[in-house]
Amino acid sequence: MLSTLARRPLGRVAITRPVLQIIPTRHLNNLPASHTDEGTPKNLKSVAVLGGGITGLSAAWYLSKLAPDVPITLYESSNRLGGWLRTKRVKYDGGSVMFETGPRTLRANSVAAMVTLDMIRQLQLEDQLNIVHKEDPSAKNRFIYYANQLNKVPNSVTGTLLGLLTNPVLKGVLRGVLWEYTREQRPKEAIDESVGSFIARRLNDHVADNLVSSVFHGIYAGDIDKLSARAILPKQWRLEGKYGSITRGLLAKNKEQPFEDTALRFEMQQVEENTNLIKAMQNASVFTFKDGIETLSNALVEDLMNSPMVEIRLNDPVEQLVYNWKDSEYPLAIANHSYSHVISTLFGPITNSMLPKHAQTPELRDVEATNVVVVNLFYKTPNLVPKGFGYLLPKSVPEEANPHRVLGVIFDSLAEGESGTKLTVMMGGHWWSHIHPSKYPNEIELTLMARDTLRMHLGIHEIPVASYCAVNKDCIPQYYMGHEYKMMTVHKSLKRNFHGRVAVAGPTYAGVGVHDCIRSARATIQGWLDNNGEYTGLERQMRDDWVDISKFDMTKEENQPTEEEIKWMDEQRSRK
Repeated sequence: MLSTLARRPLGRVAITRPVLQIIPTRHLNNLPASHTDEGTPKNLKSVAVLGGGITGLSAAWYLSKLAPDVPITLYESSNRLGGWLRTKRVKYDGGSVMFETGPRTLRANSVAAMVTLDMIRQLQLEDQLNIVHKEDPSAKNRFIYYANQLNKVPNSVTGTLLGLLTNPVLKGVLRGVLWEYTREQRPKEAIDESVGSFIARRLNDHVADNLVSSVFHGIYAGDIDKLSARAILPKQWRLEGKYGSITRGLLAKNKEQPFEDTALRFEMQQVEENTNLIKAMQNASVFTFKDGIETLSNALVEDLMNSPMVEIRLNDPVEQLVYNWKDSEYPLAIANHSYSHVISTLFGPITNSMLPKHAQTPELRDVEATNVVVVNLFYKTPNLVPKGFGYLLPKSVPEEANPHRVLGVIFDSLAEGESGTKLTVMMGGHWWSHIHPSKYPNEIELTLMARDTLRMHLGIHEIPVASYCAVNKDCIPQYYMGHEYKMMTVHKSLKRNFHGRVAVAGPTYAGVGVHDCIRSARATIQGWLDNNGEYTGLERQMRDDWVDISKFDMTKEENQPTEEEIKWMDEQRSRK
């Protein structure tokens, strides 16, 4: 039985695996200032964008560029735009300090990052970037708090070899890697598994509980024994399925990538104007903005406000979406306003609650998200912490060593004009899932809890001169076991009930990072334009096609695809 493979649960779905539906995608092309390929679909007459976070702003922005004649109304329930991208400047006696209450840095080298960089170029924000290179201490030095000490994560071959012998958090890694290829392959009928079970089964419990759980605390604030391996570790999941083990797959020099990633990389590299920016990121680890992450959302807002076809409605929550199938032009209604299409970038359960009863699904209703408390602290004394990015805490740390259930601590970089030590303490996540946010300690108590943690872990007794506390409710959706299949069900429901007129995008579905949100917004807007206004935004969940890119040089200096590569991509598309 599946449940006997490991101490952790394997996920099952009691249905036959659905046949993958192949959805045509846009021909390789530069992202133009306006849509010029085949014209805007005739049924795309007016669009409501629900949510003013980074996904909603991006969706409205892409639509305004690709279909500039289509009226757009953006609905935001609060009094500000930008969502979790929020930069806060706090004054103290003698100056001020810049804090981030949500994301602060963005990965420099990934397929999705190319989309964000392309957006940054079009918004003319290149001169606002702060690029952190791979050799910078803040990129190289990352720590895990384990066995009552900070343990540096190795960043070199020599460091890894030494760490395997001396670093307590790396105990069991060498044994796990050396014997991984001998582990029994998962049963063919297993279509998903928890991350914790997958890592423990392929390597061992120590790697899962100490290394991997800390990483997932930093990304998802989630529990590895609930999160989906298939959705979050697709490459590793696929290697085991194809080769019998991850190690065998790596030794086979497998260079398969998801077809969508390969196509998107080529597409972004074709944009000649992107070349310099992509080159600048080749030796970078992460990047951010000189005046904070909110620079990006503010630039999108400014650009949208300059468009006569865009209306932004603040303090205007959408409670119900009405669908009139008899109206072929404007079948969707929000209050007294009618639209041809709607894209919701809101948290899945909120989106589900506003749909007509017959279109609601338990798969969307039951998506969960973690709450993360962020406490920013600034100390006048510099160099109170080691040079580095910060540290994460694994689930194996006992409660007496982590009484406030801290997920991690970030050693923030100082902005221009700042002198001192700036730290961000992240608390809660899945550890506080049993507590309703209304029952959380108040801001003063939360700040004291953060300070107490820093005293215990880092020996910092100094009183900060500035602080800020934010409780981010439902900020990180959790991709529990079966996530991809649940989203397939949501896709089919949206398609059946709204014929592609209602789409979704954002962190609920296919990636919780800023890059993922921007990418999903862009893909959904392009999906409408490429598919006659019929797209749900979840078509990627219906695809499982990977392509071998080993015959192509993805790192050539000019960073542009050759004619052979473009021809190959066209062949792949026509084959699909």
